[in-house]
Amino acid sequence: MKIRTSLPKFPHQFFYFTAMRLRQMMLRLSNWLSLPQMTIYEKAQGFWVSRAIAAACELNLADHLEQGPKSIAELAHLSGTEPNSLYRLMRMLAGEGIFRELPGKVFENNRLSCSLREGEGSMRNLIMHQFSETNLRLFLDFSGVIRSGESYSRRILGKPVFQFLQENPQNNELYNRAMDDSSGLVSLALLSAYNFEKFRSIVDIGGGHGIVLCNILKKYKKLHGVLFDQSHVVEKAKEIIADSGLEDRIRIVPGNFFDEIPKGFDGYFMKNILHAFNDEDCEQLLCKLREVLPPDGKLIIMETVISSDNKPALGKRLDLLMMAGTEGGKERTREEYEILLKKSGLKLNRLIRTVAPFSILEAVKG
Repeated sequence: MKIRTSLPKFPHQFFYFTAMRLRQMMLRLSNWLSLPQMTIYEKAQGFWVSRAIAAACELNLADHLEQGPKSIAELAHLSGTEPNSLYRLMRMLAGEGIFRELPGKVFENNRLSCSLREGEGSMRNLIMHQFSETNLRLFLDFSGVIRSGESYSRRILGKPVFQFLQENPQNNELYNRAMDDSSGLVSLALLSAYNFEKFRSIVDIGGGHGIVLCNILKKYKKLHGVLFDQSHVVEKAKEIIADSGLEDRIRIVPGNFFDEIPKGFDGYFMKNILHAFNDEDCEQLLCKLREVLPPDGKLIIMETVISSDNKPALGKRLDLLMMAGTEGGKERTREEYEILLKKSGLKLNRLIRTVAPFSILEAVKG
């Protein structure tokens, strides 16, 4: 896993959020001018588009085009596919702005399809995980989840989802690669919006393979860190940390954050941890963090934060996966996070929006 040595700049927040508002206005105008029957049908077709993107990932199509344009015959040979079927897939994706079709049934990568290649900046594994057989099974009776208000994950998988992953290495490997993809995106947003200069040492709680922690320490040369996650997860982190040249500044501590959390550090960081657990479990974890947090320490939480409006948001979509795939996990509003923190003896110091679909919640002792 290659770690970024320099982080590209995100667009300025003012321009980004202005562009997003204009985009939403145009989408609403388009919906208003179109027949409602066609608009709702087009939205329902979104599954076809997303499944086609997942197929492109599974077939490594963007990687096969990395060296330049190729005819459909060449691309079919490289991907082991039937040329006519592949052309129909590529034609549809190109129509959606993913890949570019040239004369003579020739295709090349474009700005969007480059994100489907393996390596730095990739979203390939995250998309493949999203459309894995396990995740798709969770949505087979989604209306039943809505009726009962209960996740079917234990019924479908036979056990809690994280236990299932731990006991199924192939699924676990894809999940961890997906989280690595997510970590690359989160690193850019985090380091563009939050300053770690005031910290001497931080602990990345549930930090996976250490991608985010490595990127933080790459930027802040005086900072030291601890990577804390379960033993079967952090094993691969040794290679990533070594490749980053950070062995002398990062210590790996295996463990379960519901049992014990390393003490003696002035900063604690969590990315996409709380959304996977119910309120009671989150409160238990936050209470443990408060116990080890020094009086002037800070807890940095990165999650989607749902706003109280009718605008589209990743958090609102991701919340459905949490509802189907976890036992009480959910995406939360600012108010819900404030309540969780208060019950745990913490308080929200500030909330920082980023140009990624994640926000930073900085908490301190209450």
